[in-house]
Amino acid sequence: MQPDRDNTRGRPVRTAVRTLAWLPVLLAAFAWSVVVAAERISTSTVTEGFRVEKFHEPPNETNTQYLLEGETAELQQGGEVLLTVVRLQTFSESGATQMVVRAPHCVYDPTERTVSSDGPLHAHDGAGKFQLDGVGFLWQETRSDLIISNRALAILQRDTKDLLKP
Repeated sequence: MQPDRDNTRGRPVRTAVRTLAWLPVLLAAFAWSVVVAAERISTSTVTEGFRVEKFHEPPNETNTQYLLEGETAELQQGGEVLLTVVRLQTFSESGATQMVVRAPHCVYDPTERTVSSDGPLHAHDGAGKFQLDGVGFLWQETRSDLIISNRALAILQRDTKDLLKP
């Protein structure tokens, strides 16, 4: 006896029924892979000892332009990096420290080349004549600007020699 034929493809009907029997298994396997992939995306790895360093252009290519360090780093979904116990330093072309910024946490965006935080920060110059405290900041690598958004307090110290001048 000849098996019944599927009119559209000419295959036996029993083959189509056997194929449909595997459909719940395939759907379950697909659903499981989606759950596993979602878990991989939602869980991130925290690494120790983050460091980004950029050097000046020639002829000062051996001198650091800025150095960003964090005690821990956690990669976020958009490519940003969440850092804790942060230290950002900028340097002149001659290698002298221009600015040191410390913060408990910040977000480093390598695409936009910015460092930002809504938390507290303390900054000072390399000579110890200028100190700055505040809450919330944005540092832009392209302009080397440090923008403090809230409760900024600046302390300027002059040399005592300057006080004696007329």
